[in-house]
Amino acid sequence: MPTQQQTSNENVRPASNNIRNPRQAQNENNFGASLRNTVAGQPRKRNNASQPLQTISNEINSPRPKRRNLALEAAEGIIRIGGTVGDYRIKKELGTGDNGSCYVAELKDKSATFALKFQDREQNGAMIEKELHLLKRVQGDSAILKYVEDFSYGKYNVIVTNLFYSDLKSQLAYKRKLSQHNILRTGYELFEALDWLRQKRVVHRDLHSGNVFFDKKFTKAVIGDFGCAEMERRNDLGLKFDDLNHISHRVNEGEEYRFLDDAISILFLMLELCGSGSLFMDRNNEKMVQKKKKLFKKPENALTKESNKFMIPIVFELRRQFNQPHPTHKKLLKVLVKETVPGFDPKKEFETTTDPILRLL
Repeated sequence: MPTQQQTSNENVRPASNNIRNPRQAQNENNFGASLRNTVAGQPRKRNNASQPLQTISNEINSPRPKRRNLALEAAEGIIRIGGTVGDYRIKKELGTGDNGSCYVAELKDKSATFALKFQDREQNGAMIEKELHLLKRVQGDSAILKYVEDFSYGKYNVIVTNLFYSDLKSQLAYKRKLSQHNILRTGYELFEALDWLRQKRVVHRDLHSGNVFFDKKFTKAVIGDFGCAEMERRNDLGLKFDDLNHISHRVNEGEEYRFLDDAISILFLMLELCGSGSLFMDRNNEKMVQKKKKLFKKPENALTKESNKFMIPIVFELRRQFNQPHPTHKKLLKVLVKETVPGFDPKKEFETTTDPILRLL
């Protein structure tokens, strides 16, 4: 009869069985303990028993992702990032406004990038037709958004324009106000653009910092979004402006929109760039109109800070033109150069910084 020591020795596996060859060790490293040697007859366990082994047979028999029906997407007007619309591939959304949504898109051959504006024809048919007509009418000046083409996509009309690096409003995200030179040059270029619009007999009617754009090098201010534009002395769209901060108090109170009112909107835009938006903005419509009237009645009493005093001559000139039969933007250009900041040169480049990214000072 064997002793206890003998029984124990019999149950011990030979040392050679506990030594893994290089291939076994590699399998263990790659797949974990589930592939180690087990008791004879016991099946090996997978890390996740509910997950089938990835065999060639399983891969062949697994359902393939459905192909997108591009013709159906176009017919239904489906807009998706990475999808194609006409000759363009959608890259990202820029934003959504009252009369449409804007996206960044590139040509399928990736040779150029553009902005695509999608507008619902059923909801905004009259506005789309008007915007297209006026956008095409005002082409030909570098200070105006460049029209490329338009086409139908499902229920949408798509307007393709050149793409800009930044709008003016986003420049205020880094600092509450811009340098005096940048404010005056922005105003100068926008007043010049108004002269071009006047030659075309078009009023923009929606001039604010979100509708002024710049390229990557900040070489020029450009006016965009002609969704509210109209021929002067007409209001076919029936738009109301009583609650808009960037519109003149004359129009807030129901008077007809004139060329001069676009110039007043530029004045308000410049005050916003000075950090003085509170002089004409208010959530209460009545208070908003009163602030604007006070500004024009005695600008020297409203513009008392070093950051906005240089704007007083511009307000005086606009006030002088209120009752003029033919107000002129050219006179405003002279005031900007000769009566605001000594030494202002509209030909001098915009002042920029690269902290934290390339932007206006």
